[in-house]
Amino acid sequence: MTTAMLLGLSLAFEPKEPGLMDRPPRDPRAPILTGTLLRASCSLAGVMLRRGFRTLRLALVCAATIDQARTVAVNVFVLSSCSTSSIAAR
Repeated sequence: MTTAMLLGLSLAFEPKEPGLMDRPPRDPRAPILTGTLLRASCSLAGVMLRRGFRTLRLALVCAATIDQARTVAVNVFVLSSCSTSSIAAR
């Protein structure tokens, strides 16, 4: 829930585009996820997963318990999610 609220905050304070209400609506038959957006989402998800697994492996190599390693990996995954969403919102 915290992650969802943090992701939404970046959209809440985003400035409106000039002429936003003057543009016609998008075609209702057009897909919401275009091929480019889908590829970008999948690549960001892959980066986040790699960061999480690398952190998990590093924590285990540094003699952390499995519970500590999982905690670190989840925290890295959440922070990666927040950082990538703030970059994507620009």
